[in-house]
Amino acid sequence: MVEVRRFARVAVRLLLSLLVIAGILAVVYLAFALRAMVARGPARVSGNVQQGGSGDRSPAEDCAIPWPRFPGCQATEPSEMTINGVRTVSEEWEICAGGAEVLSFLKEQMGARGWVDCTEAIYGLDPESVGRTATGLQDKDYIETYEQTIDSCLAMRDRTRFMQATLEPGTARGWIRASLFMAETPSYDIFSRDLAMSLGSVSEPGDSAGGASFVEESHGSTYDTRVLNSVMDTDALVDEFVKNLSSDSWRVVLVAPGDVDGRSARCALFQKDRNYAYLTVTAGEGGGGSSAVLTTVEERGGANNSWQEKNR
Repeated sequence: MVEVRRFARVAVRLLLSLLVIAGILAVVYLAFALRAMVARGPARVSGNVQQGGSGDRSPAEDCAIPWPRFPGCQATEPSEMTINGVRTVSEEWEICAGGAEVLSFLKEQMGARGWVDCTEAIYGLDPESVGRTATGLQDKDYIETYEQTIDSCLAMRDRTRFMQATLEPGTARGWIRASLFMAETPSYDIFSRDLAMSLGSVSEPGDSAGGASFVEESHGSTYDTRVLNSVMDTDALVDEFVKNLSSDSWRVVLVAPGDVDGRSARCALFQKDRNYAYLTVTAGEGGGGSSAVLTTVEERGGANNSWQEKNR
């Protein structure tokens, strides 16, 4: 019963971690989507959105986030995650204020700290580049997209880091939600391109460099998640993970059976001392191959037995 409760507690935290990953991927996708909209035609970007802050910050928060919080905002706890070796920080605000006021606050405050506005370049709205096209700056689609993007997005960088803020309507009328993201890399293009390639590439469990890696420290535990695609079907990929983990002294706690066709989603649980591993394998789109998400959880005081860490 103690083991079941412990698995349940860590599983809840795992779900929250995956939601954070999904949020970060959404931020990465947004910039590319907006660029595509500019090239294709009219865009529909959520406008008049904002970010909020919560006043004073703790010393830990000062170390975690590079931006000052908008006065009076309601802020979530900053979430730190290492993605493919790059440290990232994300945070959300809710505030009753105007989007222009919030973005102006961030731009002024970050500018005073040496950050440079790169919104036009990141979203493919640089007037100098667009002006060389046939319709150029007079194109109605470009004007509409530009205004909507500038009203709801801000991208800035310094010599070693990149940050992005996006605004959308909040949970209550008159409120807005701000999503802030920072990556310790000077090139957002390289970071997002490498992430997209690692998520789209095909690799196998034994490939130490394959797939995408997400590492998060939270409440005394380390959540190390690896996402990869394989040419194997779900049953074969689960068997391969079981073999590799067992060879590294992981004990199989549970392996959920699959269907006879070998294409159904599969999951498995593993344990090693105070560490746990959670595996989910789903069939690939179009009936070819499968995808796996493996998360190892190292609890406070446990030895560093991360199978993924040893295989990097």
